[in-house]
Amino acid sequence: MIPFTILLKKVGKVFRRLTVGLMSTAVAVIVYGTFSEYYIERNYPQSGIHSLFTSFWWTMQTLTTVGYGDVTIYGTLGKLNAILIMVVGIGSLGLFLASTSATLANVRLKQRVGMMRVKMKEHVIVCNYEANAAETVRDIAGKGVPVVIVSEKDVPEGNEVYEYVRGSCLDDETLDKAGIKHSNTAVILAGEISRQEEAAKVDAMSILMAMKIKKKNPNIFVVAEILLSKSMEHAEYAGVDEPIVRGSISRYLISRSVVLPGLSKALTDIVAESEGLTIGEEDGASFEGIEFGNLTDRFMKSGKFVIGLRKGKRMIRDLRRNSVVSCDSVIFLHRKA
Repeated sequence: MIPFTILLKKVGKVFRRLTVGLMSTAVAVIVYGTFSEYYIERNYPQSGIHSLFTSFWWTMQTLTTVGYGDVTIYGTLGKLNAILIMVVGIGSLGLFLASTSATLANVRLKQRVGMMRVKMKEHVIVCNYEANAAETVRDIAGKGVPVVIVSEKDVPEGNEVYEYVRGSCLDDETLDKAGIKHSNTAVILAGEISRQEEAAKVDAMSILMAMKIKKKNPNIFVVAEILLSKSMEHAEYAGVDEPIVRGSISRYLISRSVVLPGLSKALTDIVAESEGLTIGEEDGASFEGIEFGNLTDRFMKSGKFVIGLRKGKRMIRDLRRNSVVSCDSVIFLHRKA
């Protein structure tokens, strides 16, 4: 793959230089044709060129091979000059259009193989994309959030919900291509493992990625999938804002469902926003200073159940009714209309 990427870069540079050169030649021919034919033909009463605009009109007709025939060249010198303009101008314009098409095709090919720099803001960067993460990416993109996938493996084509950058989140250049400085969230996936002994190594790589990402953008919110619960402390120390141990939630749901049948289905419906239930968020500025009990009562009257308050990147859940509210937003459950 490395020789192919080097070839694409070299071809792209050649096409860019060629396109600029041919565009400059085409512009020079237009300027030359306009002024030269005007000064050569203006003194012939039989000529169709008696103004710069008419000369420009004739030049553009000639270069684009439209040839309306409404403007004629009369003098011998003017005709010889016109032949020069036709040969040089039509050739350079044709090559310019061909070079432009090749440049656009090269850009599209670079996008497909993950070589283009992403131009996004407030997007989510997904590291270590695997085939089993496709549903997660579609779910994020389905909420209207732009997604950039960073992966050293090929990503399936035909999906327009994300941008793709080939490489690793441990590489500075790759992160820059993915727009790390303009991203607001990074998701680090752990990937699949064949042996349990590999789990600690995978977690270590995820933690290193989090440290690299935080170094490039200290304000980014990092969610990391962790394989071992003992890696949680190291992940938080490395700057992971929300470490999630794979399988821990499912284990908790299984144990709780033994004594509370139907709990797992209810929670799944809430998270998946099915069965008419959805999670909402409302600005907390208007509730600043009131008691938490009064806030929950207000929301209950409108059919909303408060599940927590968000302040910065932290969720506040253990509040008493007489606690004074100070938050950025209120998170609640409600049924879709």
